Amino acid sequence: MQVVDAALVRVLVVDDHTMFAEAVARSIESELDLELAGAVTTIEAAEAVLTSGRVDAVVLDIELNGESGIDLLRNWSSRLPDCSFVLLATSVRRESVLEALECGAAAVISKSRPADDLIAAVRAARNGRLSILLETAADADQISELGLTDREVGILRLLAEGQADSEIAEALHISRNTVRTHVRRAFAKLGASSRLEAVAVARRHGVL
Repeated sequence: MQVVDAALVRVLVVDDHTMFAEAVARSIESELDLELAGAVTTIEAAEAVLTSGRVDAVVLDIELNGESGIDLLRNWSSRLPDCSFVLLATSVRRESVLEALECGAAAVISKSRPADDLIAAVRAARNGRLSILLETAADADQISELGLTDREVGILRLLAEGQADSEIAEALHISRNTVRTHVRRAFAKLGASSRLEAVAVARRHGVL
């Protein structure tokens, strides 16, 4: 029986481009704090790994061959709340990015970014930080062009006051998961990667 080191972050790679998946797998295996849980090319194979043992993070292509990585994210993010999902994007479609964040993605990163950026996004996700690393600054700006909803602005105001997710959830009579979903969407629209940055950007644009 395989012994799993609880101190290591176990990462599953899901990408239908075998050479790319193998390259990502090698990058993960070269890191002292990460451990490869598997490298697979289909949702069915990914689900088999997710049900067979501990997985702490999933590096997942949004567009698999005939399948949607977001479907896997949607089905498993609530079943594995302690698992971080880092989604890979070949092309930037703001609707897909926002949908991924709404479904619980901890990061969205362009496949053209260096391997070091992907590893950093995995680590950030495990530390509760959101990463949106697209191909160019213009792509990030494209995501940020969407307007904030009243609910997102309200939550940003409470964040600016220093309130925690649980306090915001109680004040607005919504769940903490719903709070986190709104926060993720606000981050994407503002091009922010942390709560402090989101509040600062919102203030700079006169939202708060």
